Amino acid sequence: MRCFALKYSAHKAYRFLKTPAYRDCLKAYQVTRTALLHDSRERRLQKFTGTIELDESFYGGTFKNLRKHVRKELRHLGLNKRGGGAKYRKQPVFGIFKRNGEVYLEPIPGAAAEVLEPIIT
Repeated sequence: MRCFALKYSAHKAYRFLKTPAYRDCLKAYQVTRTALLHDSRERRLQKFTGTIELDESFYGGTFKNLRKHVRKELRHLGLNKRGGGAKYRKQPVFGIFKRNGEVYLEPIPGAAAEVLEPIIT
């Protein structure tokens, strides 16, 4: 869990912890992500009150870690740039953070206002 919180990749955690199999670390990461998403969806029914922070972000690996043929295709399409190009290859996620520590996360199809406003209200 500490490696997950420190944003280590599953492979980096596998090497750091010297576990016998990489798949064990990968499975632990997948279970953790699923649990976070499930817990967050249960909180969606609750209304947040007090001071909250809202933000969207794009999650995914770096460009240099993509497969060679994928990098070549993205370069051909002109989507290999940081910032604007990342939205085509990374998963956008919207989050609400309450000051007492409660968090709500939801993967979204895009970071446009028409997608975010219904979630906020």
